[in-house]
Amino acid sequence: MKKLSRFLAALFFSVASFALPVLKSNAAFAAVGDPVSSTITIASGQQYLEGNIEFDEHQLPSTGGTVNYDSTLGNHVIKFGFGIEYSTLFGYTLDAVTVNGTDTPFTSLGEDRYSITVSEQATYALGFTLSGGAETYTIIWANPGATDIDDEDALIQHGYAKIIAVYDADGNLVDPSNYVLEGADRYGLKNGSGWAAIRPGSRVVFEFVPEYGYQLTSVSANGQPLEPQATPNQYVFIMPQTHIHFAAVFTKTADVINVNSDAVAGGTVSLSSSALGGGTARISVTDVQPEAGKIAGFDEAAKGYAISNFLDIDFFNIFYKGKADSTDVWSNQLHELGGYVTITLKLADDVDVSKVVLVHNIGDGDEYEIIEIESYDTEAHTITFKTKSFSGFAIATKVGAPDSGALSAASVSFATSTFSMTVFVVTILSAGAWFAFRH
Repeated sequence: MKKLSRFLAALFFSVASFALPVLKSNAAFAAVGDPVSSTITIASGQQYLEGNIEFDEHQLPSTGGTVNYDSTLGNHVIKFGFGIEYSTLFGYTLDAVTVNGTDTPFTSLGEDRYSITVSEQATYALGFTLSGGAETYTIIWANPGATDIDDEDALIQHGYAKIIAVYDADGNLVDPSNYVLEGADRYGLKNGSGWAAIRPGSRVVFEFVPEYGYQLTSVSANGQPLEPQATPNQYVFIMPQTHIHFAAVFTKTADVINVNSDAVAGGTVSLSSSALGGGTARISVTDVQPEAGKIAGFDEAAKGYAISNFLDIDFFNIFYKGKADSTDVWSNQLHELGGYVTITLKLADDVDVSKVVLVHNIGDGDEYEIIEIESYDTEAHTITFKTKSFSGFAIATKVGAPDSGALSAASVSFATSTFSMTVFVVTILSAGAWFAFRH
């Protein structure tokens, strides 16, 4: 991260230098060595040059550097470029090149690289005339899991940020290669850290996604709140003429269950870690009256049970819009989940929780299933069950089942009578056997 900071600092000093209308160098150094060692000096900035004589691309400091040429080849081609696509990223245009003060024709090689043909000399003092140019400013951040963080203020906790898109001042979509650091992906991310260099006036779309169990309750750039978009978790801001510092606060937030039912008085919900990728859950329980065909389907599936109430149990993945307001949210209804949800419902007082099952209309289609109750609490009057599918449900009660395992008065009377008769018969038989034995 420290290397990145030094690189960015050098980069922006370089950009400031190129804003000058003409860049020239008056420095010259004597050549030494055999084959000829020619010294190339550059006015300023991070520059890349290479020759066509079996040596690699070199990054030369602003004070210049030495490149070796074979003295037997006469004229030489010097290839050079401006590093990070200055023409597209910073808006500069190369207008002229001078070699030792003399204007020299140059050839564009594409991708912001150029070449000049020069005779063999001991020194090459290169100068450039550039026009145009627009200053850029950086956005730097780090998601959870990023390593080597120098600035803890850049670390986002319990959530993730990435660039979605950048539009220039005219509304044109900007290619990510023109604003993200080399090696980063199109979202500006590399090993959990994020970086972008963006021109002022650009419209920047960012995405902030909370971890599961958290909500984004505050988000701003340099103190200015970001504007939420129609797409969940996306925010937009106009790039100012300064570097950006995000303030993104993700707050621990509980899942909730909302009830609007005569049969259900309240409830709680608990999700497995695999059920949601982020944000929180909101479940609604509502009384409904199905159409005749659905009622027949529920009755067919509920053989041995008497249906008392029909419910819609719906699941929503909720994301806050960058403020602590649980009513103004993005809401995405989900009908199937990757993991199970444990739901506890407090039923009305006239329902015997010890006899209850739920009948589920799978996906509101033609299939039904019985969902067994995992546990019930007769004192709290609650039932607890698991599901990962949300649609129509019915509360059903077992027909003729005993109350919590207790025997009825008639059963006790019958058992007592049976026991008394058994004792009487055994007594008669035992007396007869004793009489036969004695005689």
